[in-house]
Amino acid sequence: MQIINFTVKEILPALLDKSKTQTIRKGYINFSEEKPPRFKVGEQVQIMWKQRSVYNTFTILDGEQSLGFGEEGKDFFRKKLGTARITEVFKIYMFYPDPKDISHGVIQIFDDDGLVDIDDEDAFEDEIVKRDGFVNSHPFYRFFSKYFKGQQETLPFWVYRWEWIE
Repeated sequence: MQIINFTVKEILPALLDKSKTQTIRKGYINFSEEKPPRFKVGEQVQIMWKQRSVYNTFTILDGEQSLGFGEEGKDFFRKKLGTARITEVFKIYMFYPDPKDISHGVIQIFDDDGLVDIDDEDAFEDEIVKRDGFVNSHPFYRFFSKYFKGQQETLPFWVYRWEWIE
């Protein structure tokens, strides 16, 4: 079973309460070559926190290592957060109209026929941001700005959505 690993503290509450139901991952190699999706619809995956850490328990407060004292689920959690089934896989493209302003970006979807017309772009963006576990679009765009390195590029990303099954 493949693993989806997380380390971003801003989304930890949404992982723990299982309201996070998607992840967005790079869809390119070296800014030029696009890469295929890693997961397929129907595939089961393990959702993990800091998979490579030698520690198995982490504090709920900040996601850092824990000695496992207190009550599980209240004071600490285990690195394996659960199992999920992939329900949707699609590609989006993101760019920042002003690379110096990382608080706002643009998300677009293209299919084989070109740009997909989205009736309500604000609602679509809100859904992407919420399902990804961010409280609003500002920390979302700040987080993703690291992939752009100040360049005014349009970059592809894969969106993987899931349902928690345990």
